[in-house]
Amino acid sequence: MKTKFFSVLAVAGAMFLASCGGGVSEETKKAVAAADSSMKAMMTEVDALSAEVTTALDGCNKCCSNSDSVAASIKPEWKGKCDSAMMDCKAAKTSFEDLANKINTAKSEWAADTTWSAFMTKVSSGKINDADAKKELDAFNAKGTAASASVTEWKAAMTAAGDQCKNGETAWNNFTTWCAENDKGGKKK
Repeated sequence: MKTKFFSVLAVAGAMFLASCGGGVSEETKKAVAAADSSMKAMMTEVDALSAEVTTALDGCNKCCSNSDSVAASIKPEWKGKCDSAMMDCKAAKTSFEDLANKINTAKSEWAADTTWSAFMTKVSSGKINDADAKKELDAFNAKGTAASASVTEWKAAMTAAGDQCKNGETAWNNFTTWCAENDKGGKKK
């Protein structure tokens, strides 16, 4: 009889401790694991976008450099037409630079923020109760939602800058064709 009493008391005590201080429910652990997985996937996506922006910016830098060297050697009366042809290309370069800065700044801030890893340690070691873990997880999920919105914004900016770059390339090709025609005494526009 005493054994049954002590067994019931031990079970009740364990339930009390689990509800008061130590331990996170399996449901919360799964939610934390899902959030961790989502964050890692987002970071992979951000790294890929960052590489894409860097490649585009490198292309813009080469293109603008070539355009600048041509612009330096054209007839003075063609300068306005040349500047106009380079306008979209230069604007795209500025957009890519701005985007690269935003992404790199965010990546640095995210890398410096150790609160997520500290939270994961508390969850895995049972040094946080379930209710507090859920509150902290909600706060991290809100940060994740904001970060995801930034990624969506960056992708839209990348697309817009890419379109502007293509427009600039077309304008520049049209200008160089015009220059070739006018240098040979061909048709004038």
